[in-house]
Amino acid sequence: MPRLHDRMWPVVRSLLAAAAVLGGAWVATRPAPNAGGMRVIASTCTSLAGRTNAQRANALLAASLLNDRRLPPGGELSFNRCVGEWTPRRGFVRAPVSSGGIMVQAHGGGVCQTSTTLYGAALRGGLTILERHRHEVRPRYAPPGLDAAVAFGAADLRIRNDYTFPVQLRAGTVGDLLTVSLLGTGPTARCRLEVTGEPGGAARPLLVGGLGRSSGRRIVRQAGSPGWAVTTTRRWIVAGRPDRREVMSVDRYRAASAVINTGTPPSDPASTVVPL
Repeated sequence: MPRLHDRMWPVVRSLLAAAAVLGGAWVATRPAPNAGGMRVIASTCTSLAGRTNAQRANALLAASLLNDRRLPPGGELSFNRCVGEWTPRRGFVRAPVSSGGIMVQAHGGGVCQTSTTLYGAALRGGLTILERHRHEVRPRYAPPGLDAAVAFGAADLRIRNDYTFPVQLRAGTVGDLLTVSLLGTGPTARCRLEVTGEPGGAARPLLVGGLGRSSGRRIVRQAGSPGWAVTTTRRWIVAGRPDRREVMSVDRYRAASAVINTGTPPSDPASTVVPL
């Protein structure tokens, strides 16, 4: 499990002090000094609270494979090539993952939270986005328009460093926060993200019966999610003033039904809501 180095704690403290909460994601872009002449160009944190132990394990394993990666000037990074296949042999475990809005068990469930956290840092750090995909249903750990879905061999997150100096990735955890930071030595652009849009209608709950003795009790097995239509724009800040605007994505997320059990098996434990 990657942990941020002790020398990063002053950076983390300043990051958390300046952080803002937006739809479950912690974000900060103020540069901060760091040992070795490097400074934090941008950081993004997403919360691991409410995630299952298996989802956490996969997200942290993916973060450990990103940690200390270095992008030379003009260098590209493919998330899928960097993290590799999500197989048991490589340490990935079965965990809940959204498939068409329904949570199923699959190896690598939770890895998309790491790719999403990297995407947020790359956006705010002024890196070039070569490839990014949205989820079909908006995940709860990031605002709509700021997620990055990955699937090995099918959907990747690819970024490029167009600065004249190398950029280094730091990925790890601080408490329940999964953090990805970009470090560099030269002058960088400042970027501000603007997400505009609104939620759509919610899907009707899906009632699943016949799972045990009927007691009239209903247990929520999966929380629902409304649809969303959003546009994400990156605003470049030059000499302290807003400059050019860059539309990064126009995303439409479909609504997902809540899954509710209408019968409780005798051995069923207390209600557990599976997060999207």
